[in-house]
Amino acid sequence: MQHENARNGVGKLFTAEILLIVSVFCSLLTLIPVVGTIIGGLAMAVLGIIAFILQLVGLSKAGQDSEQIKSAFMWVIIGLIVSIVMAIFAGIWSDATWIQNIGKIVNFIISLLVTYNVLFGCAGLNSALAERAESTWKFYMIVIIIEIVVTIVLVILTLIGLYAAMAVIAVIFVLVDVVLQLIAYFKYLGFLKQAKDEV
Repeated sequence: MQHENARNGVGKLFTAEILLIVSVFCSLLTLIPVVGTIIGGLAMAVLGIIAFILQLVGLSKAGQDSEQIKSAFMWVIIGLIVSIVMAIFAGIWSDATWIQNIGKIVNFIISLLVTYNVLFGCAGLNSALAERAESTWKFYMIVIIIEIVVTIVLVILTLIGLYAAMAVIAVIFVLVDVVLQLIAYFKYLGFLKQAKDEV
């Protein structure tokens, strides 16, 4: 195989993406009071950890054949560091929920960079993937931008004390976010499925 490492790595990314899709479905359980929150939260955490490890291994492997995918691996590590730092800040200033939201925005941006480098890193290994990489990237970018905008609105509502409005928007956001994420995940998953056979 010309790009055996890339195929192996993208295959792991494909599996990680399937786990993330299952995790998104589990997030719907959090809308059920008490029990749903516990079960949904636990399932999302376990699946998220496994998917993250697979993503790291996959990016590291595929990065041996593509500098751009290697950049995606670097951004994932940066995202992990940001999450740890934000968790420490949130622990110190537990009443400042805006800190967590700022961390989410930063991680949304990092997620964009990771996805961009994976899509176009694969396209760099096989030009036949370029058109699908472009269309997947455009939709994924729209989803992340919407998430960033809603998160910023939630931060503003929190800062000015409109907690009731924030609660309503949060529920709407969860439902809309699940739908958009699923569409984005399936588009990305379809790309990875093709890429793991064609890079």
